[in-house]
Amino acid sequence: MADSEIMVVDERLLKDKIYIVRGTQVMLDFELAEIYGYETRYFNRQVQNNRERFRGDDFMFQLTEEEFENLKCIFFTSSWGGRRKLPYAFTEQGIYMLMTVLKGELAIEQSRTLIRLFKGIFKFSMQTRKLIYTTNAIESVNSAYKKLNRQRRVFPNPTALLKSLYLSTMEITKKWPQSIRNWGSVYSEFCIMYEGRLPD
Repeated sequence: MADSEIMVVDERLLKDKIYIVRGTQVMLDFELAEIYGYETRYFNRQVQNNRERFRGDDFMFQLTEEEFENLKCIFFTSSWGGRRKLPYAFTEQGIYMLMTVLKGELAIEQSRTLIRLFKGIFKFSMQTRKLIYTTNAIESVNSAYKKLNRQRRVFPNPTALLKSLYLSTMEITKKWPQSIRNWGSVYSEFCIMYEGRLPD
């Protein structure tokens, strides 16, 4: 990647590239490759050459077809198409390990930037970060719609399908107002981080 094409990484861009998969915050290989100025295949080659450092799903794992399709549907993106292989997802630990593997002036500079940004993004506990970034509500709707779409031939007409979509949506949204697990500790953490800005 030429200097003029180097991606400028800020907190907003980084947050947009963090996803929840298998209950864990991850970033995808092709977006990390873009940040580091690599083609995805060369980026993954560097990882494979140091595979022993990424052993275990707590560092990285390959998405299943369903997981990748769910992400594409949730974030309404078509720019992820045309890939021959399913992407790899890197956890927080895996991203820090990447910083020890990728070499070169650009890689070092981008790693410094990521470390600074991660200090802000990962300053919350895991349970609070899951609340901030979770997409479970959207995933549940998407899953229900996909299931109905596969069964659409059993409906006698489009109106019947629309009614079923409506009822499924209403059933799912009933679960959204439920209490958040460990909300007391999560709220206390927010109060500490944002002192004086939240109601008592």
